[in-house]
Amino acid sequence: MQAGQTYKVIKLIYSALQDEREYYLKTLGEENYKKILEYFKTSTNKHNQTTNANKEQQQVKIKTNIAKDFKELWQNINKQATINYENIKTKELIDKITQAFNKTTIPEQKTIMVSKHYNHKTHQIENIKEETVLVKNFKTIAMQNLIGFSKKQKIPLSFLLELYSKLDKERFKTNPKFAFNALEEIIKDEIHANIISCVSYNFCNIEISNEDLLYNKDGTPKDTIKREKLGKFISEKEVPQQNFLYDKVVFDSQIEQKAITKDPQKIDDFTIKVFAKLPKFSIPTPYKAYEPDFAYLVETKDSKKIFLICESKGYDKENDIHHDELKKIDYAKKFFDCLQNELKDTKIIFKTRLNTQSLADLLNEIKDNK
Repeated sequence: MQAGQTYKVIKLIYSALQDEREYYLKTLGEENYKKILEYFKTSTNKHNQTTNANKEQQQVKIKTNIAKDFKELWQNINKQATINYENIKTKELIDKITQAFNKTTIPEQKTIMVSKHYNHKTHQIENIKEETVLVKNFKTIAMQNLIGFSKKQKIPLSFLLELYSKLDKERFKTNPKFAFNALEEIIKDEIHANIISCVSYNFCNIEISNEDLLYNKDGTPKDTIKREKLGKFISEKEVPQQNFLYDKVVFDSQIEQKAITKDPQKIDDFTIKVFAKLPKFSIPTPYKAYEPDFAYLVETKDSKKIFLICESKGYDKENDIHHDELKKIDYAKKFFDCLQNELKDTKIIFKTRLNTQSLADLLNEIKDNK
């Protein structure tokens, strides 16, 4: 980087490796891909993709002729939302976490003790004896970790202390690091399973700041949008579909690139009037904000509108998606379920689209679930 220039972080490389899984699998091979993915997952170094903030940002044209059709969809989904939790059963939640942890197998922590001897004749250090011993009598490391976990996960310390009082403390003496890591995962999984049923979203009728990315204050479409608001990559050679909102193929992953260039305009009884890569539209969740990829304005043969919000994932099976991402998807489903209650006359549907799924698959699911 040159002195006097400003750079800003776009995305962690770990996230990029996940998003473009198929590309890197083909390029690196499965074994190398897994090694690199694991390295960037665990590294404390913040290896980031950066962009030069001094360079003028590339502009992408908005197709104003179809932006008028997209306006209703955008204004309906682009709401300021807050998460609301109701009727959380704390005692039941603590009991479930306690039962799961107390049933978890904690392997004994072992260390290798090596006795060495200096041989003055050969001037070398030689191993005399090597033995494996169990490490015991750990102090209350779990209590210290719970305090840090409370701050990191924004979980009330009073809740964690009540939970800790019911746990089998002997398990922490056996292997404290393994035990606490297991406890962390159980807490997160059980809290999610318990709380997701208690979640709702409250919406404010004032559009959030992203609104001005696509439309002027008078409601007319803007002429352009910054490329960085849509995705990391741009293809100058490919042409997007006519019903795509922008004149360039801007994407974050291969599955997005394929959707922009290949998704058909008409499928059986459905017509896709317009679709767009969403410009940094995000949904609040406890697992950081969640950003769906696409929005489709679909019209049925009897002229009814469907707003289809689609998250594209570069995986063949949903079980391959990272568990934190799956949890955020659960919150996105809740978000759009709650939004559907606000939109009485329009159908709004959220779907996750995998590598193996076509747009026709998603629309047929909608037809089957009518």
